[in-house]
Amino acid sequence: MNTNIALNNEANRIAADIDSGEVHAGAYEEGAFFADTDWTWALKEKNAACRPSSMAEHCAMAWAFVAGSVCPEWNNEHARLSFLLGYEDRATELADIGEAGYEALAEAGTVADTEGWMLQGKPWAARVSSREKALRAIRAAWAGAAAWQARAEETGAAGDRYRAEEALIRAKYAGDCGRAPAYVAEAAMIAH
Repeated sequence: MNTNIALNNEANRIAADIDSGEVHAGAYEEGAFFADTDWTWALKEKNAACRPSSMAEHCAMAWAFVAGSVCPEWNNEHARLSFLLGYEDRATELADIGEAGYEALAEAGTVADTEGWMLQGKPWAARVSSREKALRAIRAAWAGAAAWQARAEETGAAGDRYRAEEALIRAKYAGDCGRAPAYVAEAAMIAH
């Protein structure tokens, strides 16, 4: 199953594939539910072989379950794309506010880019202050920018260079949004 759900690529396909021009509301909500609830449940799986290795893998498994068992009438491209958008939108919201368990997404940028990003051995603590959530979201954005820059330098591919630029812009924006009066960019760079 194609798990490439980067919003930039999928938005055009959705507009072409969905006759009514609107997402399938039920499938969208189900995708958001799986990103919010089932992903955190999957992270708690003790058996590493049963735990998905990335959000992209989890999203693909979740859609296969929904389309095969829960709502087989949704087994079409319209509903699938709506499900993927719902999953990505909700997961991105949670990553951007620094929720525990979404650090790989915050670092990668999209659910599709978590393919190959192994779950972290020591995920963020769930019970933290709003300030700490903001700080770890900023750190994750900078970690993602550094990873994409390294990948772009290694491959030299134009697509990787564009992604590195996007990740850098995202990290700078995250820092600007989360900046408190005591926030110092140089100190944050060292922390990243």
